[in-house]
Amino acid sequence: MPAKEVFITPIDRILTRIGAADYLVKGLSTFMVEIVETANIFKKATSKSPVILGEVGRGTSTYDGLSIAWAVLEHLRNETRTKVLLQLTTMS
Repeated sequence: MPAKEVFITPIDRILTRIGAADYLVKGLSTFMVEIVETANIFKKATSKSPVILGEVGRGTSTYDGLSIAWAVLEHLRNETRTKVLLQLTTMS
């Protein structure tokens, strides 16, 4: 949507974790790859680092996945004060 005006604060980096892939050669399942990548985001994120996450908690049960996504969001918001764009996928 076109905007007449926009205010963008300075950012130091954009951090993303999107997609799913395993790394079985190193013994990492899809879920473990996701958790390692998310932990890496936790280490690097600052209040000036927008974060984009796709399908957090993939490969788990519905409630486990939602719990993981909720915990990730709370940590990023409360500890780093960053902005997060999160994609949640529901099964129907």
